[in-house]
Amino acid sequence: MFVPTAHAAPAGLPYLGEPLTKAMWRAGRTWVLNPISNSGQFVAFRRRLGLDATDWNVGDAMLSPHLNLGLFSPPNVDVKPDWPSNYHLTGFVHWTGPEAGAIPDEVSAFLDAGDPPVIVTLGTSAASAFPEVFERAAQALDALGVRGIHLTSSDAVADRVRAAVGSPSQAVWPFVPLRPLLGRARGIVHSGAYGTNALALEAGLATVIVPCLFDQLWHAKRQMQVGTGIHVRRPRDLVPSLRRLLIDGELTAPATAFGASISGEDGTGRAADAVEGFLAGQTRVGFTA
Repeated sequence: MFVPTAHAAPAGLPYLGEPLTKAMWRAGRTWVLNPISNSGQFVAFRRRLGLDATDWNVGDAMLSPHLNLGLFSPPNVDVKPDWPSNYHLTGFVHWTGPEAGAIPDEVSAFLDAGDPPVIVTLGTSAASAFPEVFERAAQALDALGVRGIHLTSSDAVADRVRAAVGSPSQAVWPFVPLRPLLGRARGIVHSGAYGTNALALEAGLATVIVPCLFDQLWHAKRQMQVGTGIHVRRPRDLVPSLRRLLIDGELTAPATAFGASISGEDGTGRAADAVEGFLAGQTRVGFTA
């Protein structure tokens, strides 16, 4: 989403054709936008390290002249023909979670007690900014007779959701390792953050995405393009999106197929191999975008 190209606008902006899109990317390197990106602090830091900072802009940090790794699965990226030749896709890089991803006993008991739930998790930023999303999702799931697990990122939001919903079918915890949960879930509502988005795609789960930040918006749009998710643009769209996810079932087959297509990836290993190969002086990293 951050690799300059004439064929796609920067994340969150409309595509207006090649000439205007090129101008958008150039504008990101001008002094006018430097205060937004804290470029001055980066320049000062580079100088303290003895690095060249002449006419340097934070946009220059997006691409290295040596090696660039996109930690994305190739099927999830629409590769652009004008991307640099030293940009390579590794596959998703996952975080297992603390204690090797162990699920607490109380969570296991909830999972064992009924049908597969829908997971609702918004990361840290979206959970703090839009805690009401958990309440709307819990109420909608209850109305549909579907169990839910809501991961709120903080005790304060967890307490608020429990007080607002009060249903035994809607379990609330601040945090539970996500990867083992997804194998026992019916679907997922999330903000489109990289880690959750990658795990949901790997698990082959149909998704409802409620983005909060620009990178999350990119993930939401991309999931719609590949047919694995629904992008919620307005608060009132959440409930009908959940109904579509759970009742229509149109996303189930594409999501399952996508998960199967990337099930054998080792993004972490490929990224490590690429870095080690480059440091060893190899000119090729063994895979391409």
